Amino acid sequence: MKPHAICLAAVLSVAAGAQFLDPNGVVASVDGDKILNTEYYTRMAYLDDVGTMSNNRFVKVPPAFLTIQRLINERFVMQIAKEKGVAPTSAEVEAELKQRKADNPESLRQFKDLGVSDATIASQVALDLAQFKLLTMGVSITDAQVESHYKLNKGVYVRPAAVKLSVIVVDKPEDKAKVDSALKAKPFADVAKELSTDITKFAGGGLPEVPIEGIPENLRAVVKKTKAGDKTEWISSEGAHLIYLIEKKTDSVQLPLDDKLKKEIKRRMLLVAGQQKNDVQAMVRARAKAAKVTIAAPGLQKLWDLYTRDQLRGS
Repeated sequence: MKPHAICLAAVLSVAAGAQFLDPNGVVASVDGDKILNTEYYTRMAYLDDVGTMSNNRFVKVPPAFLTIQRLINERFVMQIAKEKGVAPTSAEVEAELKQRKADNPESLRQFKDLGVSDATIASQVALDLAQFKLLTMGVSITDAQVESHYKLNKGVYVRPAAVKLSVIVVDKPEDKAKVDSALKAKPFADVAKELSTDITKFAGGGLPEVPIEGIPENLRAVVKKTKAGDKTEWISSEGAHLIYLIEKKTDSVQLPLDDKLKKEIKRRMLLVAGQQKNDVQAMVRARAKAAKVTIAAPGLQKLWDLYTRDQLRGS
């Protein structure tokens, strides 16, 4: 289980159930032919060729069991956290949720667009916090340790030099002249949409910003010598011909040890130390072996019993 990360699968599995409670409700319609919730959920729960990795091999397991297994294990985590006195408080959950909204509003907005409720997101945040607090029980990291770590690892905390590019790709050498001529009269993005053969043409040739050291060596050398706002020379690669516009270049920057970075470093240090001290997975396995779990569907109950008998034996 990964701390400090909203698991989309977990969130959606809960959100979907909340959104489609009516068994006769319509999930979709194909030329008027309705797909009802009952068919949707039955098919989703028992899709073929779905499973999990066990002892480095793929084992087919119905999604219905993977989902109930995850939900049960999450209950174990919350129960263990409560017993050990580290269950997150409402105030902690609210503060963490507020911080995540500030750090990555787009991610949470995507969840909302998918129909995930605020309550469901808050529940997942509470689970993440419970896992983190269990993992870091009895561990403390001082500000002095954080500052020492930063000084010894300053090279790690550098925002690398980056570049924002747009590209036009043509397949034939003779098409390069057409592009060059068009670029004399039209913006790069317009020419990309008109003449480029690459899928990026639909975005005007635009590419995401990337670290300069992460791009291919032949392109990196050209980018380094080309100023922002200028076009590169033509580059031939694997039967294609490419010309780039350097939209923006940013130099590498040493990240200052501000409050935000201090918090991030402390969290990472707590996790590293916690992994040496506390085995949350072992706690969950022990609870799974001892707990009385009753599942309404007999087939899923049988799978759970097999799981606790075989997978947890000797753990």
